[in-house]
Amino acid sequence: MRHTLIYIYIIGTLLGLTAHGALAQVRVRATLSCADILIGEQVVLKAAVETPANAKVVFPDFPTGYIAEGVEVLHQSAISTTPINDGKRRLTERSYTLTAFDSALYDLPALEVAVNGKTYRSAGNLGLKVSTVPVDTLGADTMAGPHAAVSGVYRWHGGLWVLSLLMPLALLGALAIAIRLAVKRPFTRRQVIKPPRPAHLTALESLRRMPNPADAEPTMVGAWWVQLTDTLRTYVGRRYHFGATELTTGEIMRHMEQHVDDGWQMMLRRIFSTADLVKFAQHAPSHDEAQRCLKEAVSMVEGTQQPPEEWPKPVVREVTLSERRQMWIRIGMKAALALTLGGALALLCYVCVEVYNNFL
Repeated sequence: MRHTLIYIYIIGTLLGLTAHGALAQVRVRATLSCADILIGEQVVLKAAVETPANAKVVFPDFPTGYIAEGVEVLHQSAISTTPINDGKRRLTERSYTLTAFDSALYDLPALEVAVNGKTYRSAGNLGLKVSTVPVDTLGADTMAGPHAAVSGVYRWHGGLWVLSLLMPLALLGALAIAIRLAVKRPFTRRQVIKPPRPAHLTALESLRRMPNPADAEPTMVGAWWVQLTDTLRTYVGRRYHFGATELTTGEIMRHMEQHVDDGWQMMLRRIFSTADLVKFAQHAPSHDEAQRCLKEAVSMVEGTQQPPEEWPKPVVREVTLSERRQMWIRIGMKAALALTLGGALALLCYVCVEVYNNFL
């Protein structure tokens, strides 16, 4: 039994050392995207280094601009890292764009990469073949010479078609301007007068912006009730067309008897009476009572709002422009008439000259 435990301990130790060595091992690989290119073409040399996760990797920079004699380094990509083996190791990569301008078989040396200050090399050199572009030098005498002069054949090209169509359009535009100038009717413009916003929308927006009564400071309780009643006064005044903001609570309620049923009247009277006690008798209603009044105010506005079919509609009317604007519009139209006629005449002359030069 004792010997068995010793063997297990030795085997575990060897496996741990092997795993540690595998994690600490550094591997450097270098690959070419293509091993055979033409002069001036580009090839990518990709360097990949597999290291422990905390290792510092330094790639070569080639300050001379050449990786080997005749092979130029055009570009060095940014360094990218990818964790592998559950983050215990890291794969670091960088690409180099190479080119050559002389045909030859180049021997690219192994890449030297520094990891934690120690230099590691990729396995073996890489071969790059650069070939010249094939040129047919034997059949040069068989190439055809320049062709003799050929008399041109004129075609009615698209530009002349477009100009020919623009000419009658310009004439029609000039005729329309001339007819409008001949009519002495004054110039007008359409004016759309937007209707006032429905009273219930404004009231609901104001009520929903009011703070929670429980959050109001003690010194602001009176202002809260004033805002509530002012919103309701403005709403009923606009909704039923009377000056509610200038009337007392009793006068408002007498007006409301003609417009709403007893339930809404009782609700509105309760809100106004509570607000009057707060403003004139230093009454301090509870937060629940204030919240109830706010909800009742919202309910009343929603329940007595104007039906959508009765909302005021925009008004469209024709507005006669001022004498000064009438004068400037006529001056502008006369200038446009002159330019349109001149353009149509110029198009006619150009088309006639083109036709004469090419057909006659």
